[in-house]
Amino acid sequence: MGRPKLLVNRCGSISGWGVHQRNKEQACEPCCIAKREYDRKWKENNPKYEQNWRSANKDKVKQYNKKSYEKNIEYHRAYKKQWRTKNPEYQRIWRAENPEQAKLQGRESARKRRALELNTLREPYKESEVLETYGNDCHICQQPIDLETPRNCRGEGWELGLHLDHLVPLSKGGTDTLENIRPAHALCNTRKHSRIEHNEGIDAKRVK
Repeated sequence: MGRPKLLVNRCGSISGWGVHQRNKEQACEPCCIAKREYDRKWKENNPKYEQNWRSANKDKVKQYNKKSYEKNIEYHRAYKKQWRTKNPEYQRIWRAENPEQAKLQGRESARKRRALELNTLREPYKESEVLETYGNDCHICQQPIDLETPRNCRGEGWELGLHLDHLVPLSKGGTDTLENIRPAHALCNTRKHSRIEHNEGIDAKRVK
């Protein structure tokens, strides 16, 4: 005689959800509800786990968030707009508390806006990525860039501060991508203007 089958109704429990997974089949609704409830209680009992996992897997979190945003882009835009409407003072307070980050975001928004106006190809990048990729030396005069100096033309020592230079200017068909961006001194970039040849009329002695 064969062994009798043990007939146990597991639907609506976490073990039932596990049976669905082992059978590689779609879990029924009661088992899905049981799994969500199990996950909720587990997170309550392990509040630091998700935070620690996110800190140790930043690349995975970034990729997941990017895919989720692209898949539900209209939802995210509507949610952000609704949130800003409900919290009108948040941005002003945040800018006052984080002036350097606010300036950085302002520069990124200005580059994005100019690329859209010229209808040129654009890919998101950050100043930190440019420096990590191409170093802290000016690509025009090959001298070090002072990252501590003011970014505007009114502060002392602004000439040696950081500017992001488009190798091929946007006005001449260049793209706003990491491949077309290089770090440069503010003065070198200003003198280069919209020329494509980056060393035309510029030498290292003039920025010292």
